[in-house]
Amino acid sequence: MAFIANKNWPQAKFPFWALVSFLALVFLTGGSARADVQSLALLRPSAILMCGVALVTLRKHHLTQYRFLAIWTAGIVAVVSLHLLAIPLSVSEYLPGRELPRLVMETTNPQYNWATVTVVPYATRNAFFSLFIPLAILVLGCQLDPEEKYLLLPVILALGLLSGVWAIIQIMGSPDGPLYLYHISNKGSAVGLFANRNHQAVLLSILLPALATYTAISGRRSLNPKLLNSLSFGVASVLVLLIIITGSRAGVIFCMVGLLLAIFLFKKLNTSTANPRKQTPFNYNYVLGAFVMLAIAAAAVIMSRAKALERLTAPDQADELRWKIWWPIIELGKGYFPVGAGAGSIATVYQVGEHERLLRPNYVNQAHNDWIDVFLTTGVAGTLLLIALIIAVIRQSFIALPNRHGTGQKLSSLARLGVAIIVMFALASLADYPIRTPIGSCLFAIGLLWLWSVDAQKTERTGGS
Repeated sequence: MAFIANKNWPQAKFPFWALVSFLALVFLTGGSARADVQSLALLRPSAILMCGVALVTLRKHHLTQYRFLAIWTAGIVAVVSLHLLAIPLSVSEYLPGRELPRLVMETTNPQYNWATVTVVPYATRNAFFSLFIPLAILVLGCQLDPEEKYLLLPVILALGLLSGVWAIIQIMGSPDGPLYLYHISNKGSAVGLFANRNHQAVLLSILLPALATYTAISGRRSLNPKLLNSLSFGVASVLVLLIIITGSRAGVIFCMVGLLLAIFLFKKLNTSTANPRKQTPFNYNYVLGAFVMLAIAAAAVIMSRAKALERLTAPDQADELRWKIWWPIIELGKGYFPVGAGAGSIATVYQVGEHERLLRPNYVNQAHNDWIDVFLTTGVAGTLLLIALIIAVIRQSFIALPNRHGTGQKLSSLARLGVAIIVMFALASLADYPIRTPIGSCLFAIGLLWLWSVDAQKTERTGGS
C-alpha cells in the first residue's frame, strides 16, 4: 500500500509534521462547536502557538503563491476584530440594532461611556479566538511542497476513519458511556469524534471522494491495483453504512453527493493517465461486491441496533424548527444591516427577537444555516467576503477541472478534491454549521489549500518571490 510504503514520508519537512501533529490534536479535541467545551482550553492555545511557529518558517513567496487566500483570511480577521472595537456610547446610536444594548448599558452603568461594535462581546471574542485553528492550518499548509500536499490526503483519511471506528465502538456500548467525548452530544448515536451526528455524517461523506482520489492516484503505483480497488470499495461500503447509522437524515443526502463526487473524481483521474495501457478499468463487479458487503453489514446492524435507524423515518421537531427560524433570522439581519450584530452573536440576538409562536423549551444555539448567519452577524462586510470566495472558487474550479499530465496531474487531482470538499461543506451549511467545529474548519481550510495548489505550483515554476 502506498500509504505505508511511500518513500517520501521521511523527506517531509518540519511544517508538514507540525501540521500533521496539529491535525491529530484537532480531531481529538475539536469535535464540538460550543464555546464552553473544556478541550478548547488545550486546543486554542496550541493553535496560537502553532501560528507563531508557522510564522518563523513563513516566507514572502509562500504568501505570493496563495495571494487570494491570504487577503481573504486577513479580511475575515479584520471584520471580527473590528466588531470588538470599543466606540463611544454616543457613536453607537448611529449603528442599527443597538438600542437595547445601549439602554441596558445606560441603565446598569450610567457613567460608562464606551461600547463595542458587537452587541455580544463575549461571543465575538470566542469567534475571534476560534479563527486561530484554521489559520494555523493555512499558514503551515501554504509552506508545503506538492508531495507534502499529497501526503496530507492519507493523513485525512486515517483521522476520518478513526472517527468512523470510534463510532462503531460507541454504538456497541452504553449511550452514557465514556466514548462520547462531549457532555452535550447526540448520545446513543454514532457521532464518532464529534458531538453532533450531522457533523459526523458530513465528515464520513467527504471521505468518499477523498478515498476515490487516493485510490486512483495510488493505483498507478501499486503492485496490485485490483486489490487496492477492492479494499477501497470495501471501506467505502462501510462508510456508507456508518453514515446511515448516524441517524442523520441530512447525512443520507451528503452520502449520495459524496458517492457521485467519488465516481466523478475516480473516472476523471483514470481518464487523464498518460499511458492508457496502464489505466485501471472501472470494474462494476467491485460495486456489486461493495453492495453485498453493505447489505450483510446493514442486516447485522439492523438486527442488533435497529433504534439507531429510527430517526431516518421518524418526525423530528428540532429539524422542523430549523426551517421555520430562517425567515425570522433574515428579518433580524435587516435590523442590524449593514454592520451586523457581531460575529458569533446569533444565540443571544435570536433570543431577543424570537417569535412567540417559535418558542421552545430548548434555546436556538445556531441559525442552522451559515449562509444567513453570515448576513445577520457580519452584515455587508461578511456577505461581500462570502461572495468573493464563491467567485474565486468558481474561477479556480475551471483551472482545476481540466486533465493534466506529468507532475501537475497529482496537484490537479487534489485541486478537484478540494472543490468537492468545498461544495459538500457549502451544501451542508444550508441546514447546519459544520465549518464552525474546529475539525470542519480545518478540513475546509485544507480544501482551499488543495484547490489553490494548481496556481501555487504555476507561480512556483515562474519564480514567484
